[in-house]
Amino acid sequence: MTWSNDISTEFHFIKSPLIPEGANIDVEFACPKCGQQLKVESLQVPRIGAGDTESKSSRSGQTETVESLCGESYDLTANNSVAGWMLEFENNNGLKPKTFRFKINTS
Repeated sequence: MTWSNDISTEFHFIKSPLIPEGANIDVEFACPKCGQQLKVESLQVPRIGAGDTESKSSRSGQTETVESLCGESYDLTANNSVAGWMLEFENNNGLKPKTFRFKINTS
């Protein structure tokens, strides 16, 4: 599978029939502080929960942490619901990359 185009980290839901529920994805993004390209491998997109609304069907996967050479640490979590899936980026200093890209991990 090839890498996706750049996707904004602002509020987004991604509807993609190409990503089966429970699939693992690789994610790449640049540290907004130092510009280093960071990669998280095998982040699970969780299965959608039972429910017909976004709030009732929403599920979060495991959180993976990656650290840049400048010392910034980012926690990534994939969330999934009937509205689509999305990535959540968290950083203690409020930093968030502008974009990310992903591909399905086939290994």
